Amino acid sequence: MVNLTLVDGELGFRLAGDWVRHDGWTRNIYGPGAPAHLDSRDLWSVRASLGWQPGEDTAIDLIAVHAAEADSR
Repeated sequence: MVNLTLVDGELGFRLAGDWVRHDGWTRNIYGPGAPAHLDSRDLWSVRASLGWQPGEDTAIDLIAVHAAEADSR
């Protein structure tokens, strides 16, 4: 996560991300053609936020989020 002040007390930017990756922990002994391990996971996400406070009683936040996952759970 990174926070940046663009205009002191008025405008800020934040970027945060997460990544989880592991091979499967469950061994598949079933048969041919089946994956060797199950329960694998490859997940990542990112979030960007822009916060603007133009006045004492007004705050505007713009937020963008994206995530993707591939797994065998």
